[in-house]
Formats: sequence, structure tokens, C-alpha cells
Amino acid sequence: MIEGSAREILGDVEHDEDGDASEKADAEIFLRDLLADGALPTKQVKADADGAGYSWATIRRAQKSLKITARKDGMRGGWVWAL
Repeated sequence: MIEGSAREILGDVEHDEDGDASEKADAEIFLRDLLADGALPTKQVKADADGAGYSWATIRRAQKSLKITARKDGMRGGWVWAL
């Protein structure tokens, strides 16, 4: 059962959406700084994001927003991300 007025319930939802937006904005700054000097292996991006406290889903949303490319680095290489 949901308790509270419609205004309170909608206010809670709007607050959560703002939190998601600011987290994504922070993740965008994180990725820009991380990839400023060039491409990095996806494994390294994930490890650094985990260390900084970002969820992988938030990082992926920021990746799409910034149009960060993911490409295979040769036949034996792994995937890399680049601005």
C-alpha cells in the first residue's frame, strides 16, 4: 500500500529522477577525464569506475550520452573505449 498525498508521491519520484541525472552527469565528467589522454581497455574503464563507486549501468548511460566509441583492438586485443 502506498501512503501519502499525490504531491508527496510525485515529489519522491521527481527527486529520484534528479538523483539519477546528477549521477549520470558525474559519470560523464569521470569518463571525460578518464579518456582525455586516449583510449583505454574496457576492463580498465570498468575497474576504475568500480573503484570510483559508479555502477556499470550508470557508466553505460554516460557512455551513450557522450558518444564514446567501443572498438575491438585487433584480433587478439580486447575492447577499448575512446572519446
